[in-house]
Amino acid sequence: MNTVDKATTSSSSKSVLRNTLSSRRSRALTTVSFRLPVGVHVLLKENVPNVSGFLRSVVYSSLKKLPVYLEFEEVKLEVEVTRVTEELEKVHRWQKLLLKHGSYAEAYLEKLKGGKVTDRSPFYLPEPPPSIKPEELVTVSDIVKYREKLAKQLVGLLNRIMELKLSKSRDIQTKQKRGEKHE
Repeated sequence: MNTVDKATTSSSSKSVLRNTLSSRRSRALTTVSFRLPVGVHVLLKENVPNVSGFLRSVVYSSLKKLPVYLEFEEVKLEVEVTRVTEELEKVHRWQKLLLKHGSYAEAYLEKLKGGKVTDRSPFYLPEPPPSIKPEELVTVSDIVKYREKLAKQLVGLLNRIMELKLSKSRDIQTKQKRGEKHE
């Protein structure tokens, strides 16, 4: 499933590329590994909470400066889709953590202590979710509003990418039909 390609970029460092298929996503991802001087790595670890995210953002911002990026709308859109998708996943993770370690943790502790008796409902019905603290509810509702905003952005970006891909495939089909008629 995983393929490994090794390419030497210089005599002091090697870059390893792995094409992997993530279990959560249906698109292929590439892992890039490279060597950094120890001082740079220590500096990043001390000053940046998420080194991988920081390096990924540096790559994306550098990509936006490349001439090929400016020429191809599809490349721009795909980079933006990746950014919005990562933001959605991060915000969703925040929401789950807030509930898991907030109100849900209290409900779990109450259940362990033998507190609330909820065995009056039939066994085949799921347990109702625990009640959420008002301050957590406000935060979760804000997170949901932000996720909805990001989802709307994602829909617009994906619609435009699909338009470009469909028009490209129609152009290829048209060119192939013309080629068949000439032969």
